[in-house]
Amino acid sequence: HNMRMRGGLVVSVLLAAIGYTTGFVPYSLHGKANRVLNSSQSRVVVSLRRNGASTATTHTPAATTANKINTVSQSLETKYNELNMASLLSVASIPLAFFAALPANAADGAVVASAVAAYVHFAALLTCVGVLVTERLLVSPDMTFEDEELLWKADVLYGIAGLALGVSGYYRTVDYGKGWEFYAHEPLFWAKLVLVGIWGASSLFPTVTILKRVSVQRETGDYPPFSEKLAARMIQVINAELLAIASIPLMATLMSRGVLYGGGEFPWQVGAGLVVLTFGGAGFKYVKEALTWSEEEEDAVVLEE
Repeated sequence: HNMRMRGGLVVSVLLAAIGYTTGFVPYSLHGKANRVLNSSQSRVVVSLRRNGASTATTHTPAATTANKINTVSQSLETKYNELNMASLLSVASIPLAFFAALPANAADGAVVASAVAAYVHFAALLTCVGVLVTERLLVSPDMTFEDEELLWKADVLYGIAGLALGVSGYYRTVDYGKGWEFYAHEPLFWAKLVLVGIWGASSLFPTVTILKRVSVQRETGDYPPFSEKLAARMIQVINAELLAIASIPLMATLMSRGVLYGGGEFPWQVGAGLVVLTFGGAGFKYVKEALTWSEEEEDAVVLEE
C-alpha cells in the first residue's frame, strides 16, 4: 500500500506541476472574455472623449460604467484562477484514486508501483530531451519577445521533468530493480551518476541566464538584447547537455546487466565522492559564469576593428 501511494504521489506531483506550468484550463474562454471586456472599455473611452470628458472622471455615468467593467474584469480573473487551481487539483487526484482502487495484494501493488516509477522515469527523460531540443532551436541573437517567453516556460518544464526524473530514479534504485546493494557496488552506476552530475551542472548556466533575463523583463517590460556571444555559449552548453543525456542510457543498460560488477567489491563511497565533486565543481563553475557574464570581451574586439 505504501509503495502504491508513493507511486501515485510521484505521478500526482508531476501532473500538478505540468498543469500549473502549462495551464490545464483552456485559455480561450478567458481570452475571449477579456476581449469582450476590453472592447466594452474601449467603447466607454470613446464615448467619454466624444462628450469632452476625461477618462479619469468618476462622476459621469460612462465613467461609472467603466469602473464597473474593471470590477467585473478583476472578478473574472479571480474566478479564472480559482477554476484553474480546482482543475489542477482534480487532475492531480486521479492517480491517487487509481492507486487507492488497486488490489490490496502487496505483490500486485509492488509490480504496479514499479511500472509507474519506470513510466515516470522514461517520460521525464523524454520530456527533458524534448525541452532541450526546443531550447536549442529557440536560442539565437534575433529572438523575439514570444521566443523569450517560450524559452523560460520551457526551462520551467525542464526543471519539473528533471525533478520527476530524480525522484523516480531514486525509487527505482532503492525499492525496485536489483536493489541498492547491487547498484552501490556497480562502477557503471556511479559512472552514470557522474554523467548525470555533468548534465545537471551544465544546465545551471542556461537556467541562471534565463532567470536573469526574466528578472530584467519584469522590471523594464522587455528582455535585454541577446548577443551573438551569449547565444553561441548557450548553444554550446545545450549541445553538451544533449551529449550527456545520449550517453546516460548506454551506461544504464550496461549497469543493469552487471558489466564491471565483478564480485561487488567496488566501494560506494568512492563513487559517491566522484559524483559530489563533479556536480559541485561543475555546478559552481557554471553558476559563476552565468552570474558574472560580461560582453566586454566582445566589445573590445569590436572597438579594435
